[in-house]
Amino acid sequence: MLLICYHGEERSFDFKVSNTESGLTNEVLLNYTLSINLNTSVPVKATLYDITSGSEQNVNLSSNKTGNLTMNYGAEETRTYRLKLNWSSADNDVKYAGQQILCTIQLDGEQVVN
Repeated sequence: MLLICYHGEERSFDFKVSNTESGLTNEVLLNYTLSINLNTSVPVKATLYDITSGSEQNVNLSSNKTGNLTMNYGAEETRTYRLKLNWSSADNDVKYAGQQILCTIQLDGEQVVN
């Protein structure tokens, strides 16, 4: 995903993670992590929220990666996340002129069989 973000701005992107595909629901517990990869030298802060309930609930990021997240099995479940990128207006050095922010969201998951 390519987000254009200028100093003093905040941009957001919503995305979903589901345990269902093509009408089939996962039959085992799913553990996953989300990594926010920023390919830029621009001083951008990434913040991740779980907005499944309708309100923004902060998801802790350590080095732009979540801890272990879990999704149940047997019933369809979809989680909605909001990624916010913020470029502080104080960080407006000319060396950042014309720079774009390339951001990828990586999901690493594993099925857990008890």
